[in-house]
Amino acid sequence: MFDLQNFYDYVLSFYGADGLYPMGATLDLIEQATSTHIQILDLKGDEFCGDSIDRECVRDLLISKYKLSFPA
Repeated sequence: MFDLQNFYDYVLSFYGADGLYPMGATLDLIEQATSTHIQILDLKGDEFCGDSIDRECVRDLLISKYKLSFPA
C-alpha cells in the first residue's frame, strides 16, 4: 500500500499556500483530488505511483474541478 500522506505532503509542497507554485491548495482539497485521480486511474486500468505525473494530474484536477489557479 502506498503511503498517501507522503504524497499529500509532496503535493502541498508544490501547490499549498507556501508551495513552490502557491495555488492555495489545502490538504482537504488535495485528498479529494487525489481520490478522484485514483478512481480515474482504476477505470483506465492504470496504477497510482505517487510520482510527478500523479502530482501534475492532481494539480490539473485542483484547477479544473476545484477552480484553483496556477500562479502566473
